[in-house]
Amino acid sequence: MSRESRIGRNAEEDIRKISQAMDALAKLIIEKRQDGTQLQLEYQHKLERLNQVIELILGMRHNESETRYELDANHLDRLLRGNIEIVEKTVETLSTNSQAQAESYALIPIVKKSHASETSIHRKKKKKNKICCSFCNEPGHTRAKCEKKLLFSKE
Repeated sequence: MSRESRIGRNAEEDIRKISQAMDALAKLIIEKRQDGTQLQLEYQHKLERLNQVIELILGMRHNESETRYELDANHLDRLLRGNIEIVEKTVETLSTNSQAQAESYALIPIVKKSHASETSIHRKKKKKNKICCSFCNEPGHTRAKCEKKLLFSKE
């Protein structure tokens, strides 16, 4: 019996160790998921803030005669997850020594704003259809909603 009791104790101890290892693994998985969710939320907030700043910049340079542009958020999201393209431009300064300086610019994707949203703002209002009631011959309602007919039919 001593041999069987040792096997039973070893099995119980193995089960306890496996259970503790599974518990630790589950805690690590939950912690990583929470970290990933938090990072995703922070990324979304930063992307929204960046979008607001770019929209402000694009809106400041808008004239009525110019084409309006808006941010291509999906393309910007893909760019931010990868590498951002940097363009260098040499600019001559107006100082006395006239040295050329290189300035770096990060490119952001923009698309022409659709005219559908602008036309909906300036759309003319439709005139109401002046339907005449067939009971009282007054415009603005139909026979079904005529107050005179409803009052007349109750009497």
